[in-house]
Formats: sequence, structure tokens, C-alpha cells
Amino acid sequence: MDHAVLHPLMALIKQRTGLQLDNDSLLFKLVQQGCLAHRCTVPAFLLRLEQDREIFYELINRLTINETYFYRESEHLQLLIEHLLPPLLNQQRSEPIRILSVGCSSGEEPYSIAMALTERFGPDQAHLFRLQGCDIDTTVLQRARQGQYGSFSFRLLDPQLKARYFEPLPEQQFQIKPVIAQQVNFSLLNLMDANYPSMLHGQDIIFFRNVSIYFDQQHRREIQSKLRDLLNFGGALVAGSAETLPNDFGLLTLEQWGGCFFFRKGKSQAAEEAVELWHGLSLSSPSHSWRPQDEALSWRGLTEIAEEDEPLPPLFSLDDELLLREETLLPEGNGEPERIAVPSMDQLVALLKEKRYGEALAGVELACAQGGGQIQAELLRLKGAVLLNQRQFVQAELALKGALQQDEWSLDALLLLGQTARWQGQTKQAIAWFQKAVYLDPSHWLAHYFLAELYAIEQQSSLAQREYRLVLRQLDERRPVEGTLLALLALAVPPKQISFLCQQKLAKLAVHS
Repeated sequence: MDHAVLHPLMALIKQRTGLQLDNDSLLFKLVQQGCLAHRCTVPAFLLRLEQDREIFYELINRLTINETYFYRESEHLQLLIEHLLPPLLNQQRSEPIRILSVGCSSGEEPYSIAMALTERFGPDQAHLFRLQGCDIDTTVLQRARQGQYGSFSFRLLDPQLKARYFEPLPEQQFQIKPVIAQQVNFSLLNLMDANYPSMLHGQDIIFFRNVSIYFDQQHRREIQSKLRDLLNFGGALVAGSAETLPNDFGLLTLEQWGGCFFFRKGKSQAAEEAVELWHGLSLSSPSHSWRPQDEALSWRGLTEIAEEDEPLPPLFSLDDELLLREETLLPEGNGEPERIAVPSMDQLVALLKEKRYGEALAGVELACAQGGGQIQAELLRLKGAVLLNQRQFVQAELALKGALQQDEWSLDALLLLGQTARWQGQTKQAIAWFQKAVYLDPSHWLAHYFLAELYAIEQQSSLAQREYRLVLRQLDERRPVEGTLLALLALAVPPKQISFLCQQKLAKLAVHS
């Protein structure tokens, strides 16, 4: 059978379910098995799939990968318990807090949520919450309702939680106890349906993790729009750690807490805090001449900047149209729109250079909230640099990895990720990041310098000496470092001292080798 005959079926699957099949090998095998089971030719079976929805969705059930386990990405459960729920619980409301697990598979995710709620609030408080799990796969939904699991589902679950909430069965199976099972309802949901069931509207929190990977960008946007409609105002959408930033379409507000990114329907709490802090900064600083920032920065120019003590100009002059953009924020209630001055990248970098990290972070949050997606990667790199200097390593790593997802050729992101790992004592991971930077630009002395330092720590003397010599040669040739200003700002030693340090360290390594 020629794989080309599957193209109409793949188009039908995408039309009905949104699933993007990058590899048709599994589909090829399933169609062959279907032909044998129904004793028909390939064209006849393809026609049956088009006309018989039961046979079609049986095929979909076997196509979808339902690999999951309890307490997967447990940091999202911490986000739920410690950040998302407290404001909702403080509200005076007659209805339970509604939590929806989309793409719930065989139930591990919603049951994990139920366990986390029970651990935090006790079994007597289950009436405060209403949990719903949805999936397109009828087979896994039946397994979820049965609540029986093998050892693979428990590979990250605390043994104490396993003993508390599961009963052992024969053949290394375990049955979830009623105290958890009765908290969750399950239902069928095709994310590509034009309209979602009305019973799903009015959600406070939606978990949509490790599902969007099956869809192309257009369908991900459409799905997020429909999930947004299910949320109450102020509600939260939690996506998988690797899915959040690529799904920032501007339909929901991206927020961060405790190193976790999530989306919120309505005005961003972080943006509100950033605006408040931004307005609280002094606007009455004395006037200074602004230093040009658009020239290509050489290693010598950066050294001169590092030595300057001249105070920066006022950063919030509303007359400087070249450095400020104005965005309109609609105020609460009636009234004229408020005009908020959004900081430029030059201003934010200037704050970082002055080590005014709190103001820089507030400015980045404000720019992210109002600046649009065209500079998102640049802002994420800057945010990562600020957080790195504040020693907020987990949050810095998330921001920088998000920047890499949008711009995989970013030297700044690679170098800053290497510094993040290095400062946490993750030497091997740091080496891997700097090696990627060197692969991207073999003539980049800064990446070679970081590698030399790490090889010395790892007592790889010959490799360290090689890297130090490369740094000296490239500095002697006045290699430019354009595009890596943020990484240079994270460097504790001024560039002009690097040559001296390399010579000293080479001498020490030569003595001990």
C-alpha cells in the first residue's frame, strides 16, 4: 500500500480533530489492521472511516498517545494551591470553584489535582471544588472512570500519597480510593468542535497541559480562544512547561509565579503591579544628555561604558518620542483612557547596567503586557538577565528558554543560560550551553572564556588552556561582541581585565600540568 493513499485520511483527521500527524507510520499500520479486521480493501475502509463516526473515533483512540502519570509537573499543583486558589477562596461565592482538566487522558491529572486539594484542605472541604476531566479518547475516559493503574503511573508519586489514596490489587495494579474518585467527573470533548458543551462554561481554572503539541499553530490559537470563552473573568489557563510561551497569542495575559508561567483571562496582576511600581518612580531627576545606544558595540566600547560614572538621563521624559512609546490602557469603569509611558529597550538595558533590577523588572513586565509579540524574545532575554542578576535562577532559566524557543540563534540566551547553570553549580549543564554558543559563533571570545573557567573547575587542564589561549587571540584581534550586551553585563569582570586574568590562569595551569 502506498503511503500517499493516506493523505485524504490525514486531512480528514485534521479537519475533525485538529490533530497534526507528522509521521504516518502508525496510521499506515492501523489502516492495514482495519482492512484485515473489516475484511475490505483500503479504499473501502477509508470510506467507512469517513462515514462511520464510531469507527473513525476508534482509530483516533489508537492514534493518540496517552502517556501520563500522577503528579506530572508538580510545580503546577503548587501554583494551584498556593497562588491561584487563595484569592478564589477569599471570595464570597455560592458556587464551587470549578477546575477543568482538558486532555485528561486516563485520569492521572485530575486525580492528582484532587489529591493535592485533599492534602491541603482535607477531605471535608471537597464540596468547595468541582473537578471535571475531558478527553477525545473514549477508551481512556473509561479507564479514568475505573480508576485502576499500574506501577508506571506512580513513578513520580510520593509513596505516602500512593499508600493513602490507593488500594492494592492483584498483578501490581492499584485502585484509587473513593475519597478521591468521587471528586472528579469525566466527559467527552473534541477540541475541534465549533462549540463546547454549555456545562463546561464558567471555569475558574483550566489545565491544558501536554496537549497542544498535537496541533499546528492555527488550531492551537483557535482552541485557546474557545478555552478562554470557558473561563470566568480572572480565570487561569495552565499549560505545560514547554507549551506556555509558544502559545502566547495575545488572547490571554501571560503571568508568572514561582517559576511557572500561566495565562489569565483579564488584566494581568503582574502588569498592574508593574504599572504601580513604574508610576511610583521619580520623574523629577535632573536633566542629562542621552548617550547614543544604537552604535555597534565593540569590546573596547563596552569597556569604556563600564568605566563611566556619569549618571543616566531621566528615563521617563514624556517629550522624548525616540525613546518612549505610549500605549493606551483602559481604566476600570468609566473615564478617559490612561496614557502609560512604555520603556524602550535602551532604557531597560540602562536600568540593568545601573543595577536597578527592581525597576528594570517592572519595566519589562510593563513592556511585555503592552508591547506586543514582535519584541517578545528580546524582552524575555532582558528579563532573564535581570532575574539572573537577582539570583532568581529558576525564573531566569524559564525566561531564557522561552527566548530560545522564539529565537534559537540567540547568543545572549545561550550565554545567560550557561551563566545560570554555572552559578547554581551545574557545571556540566553550563558547559553544554557554552559549547552551543561556540558552535553558533566559534570566534566569540566570551563563550570561550566561560568554557575555560568551567574546564578549569572540572580539572580538564588541557581544555582550559586551549580556551584561555583562544580568548587571548580573539581579544588581541579585537573581536566584536555585537548582540551579546546582556551577557557582558552578567560578567563580573570588566572585559579589559580578561586578558590579564587569562595570562595569569594559563601560568597557574602550566605549573600544575
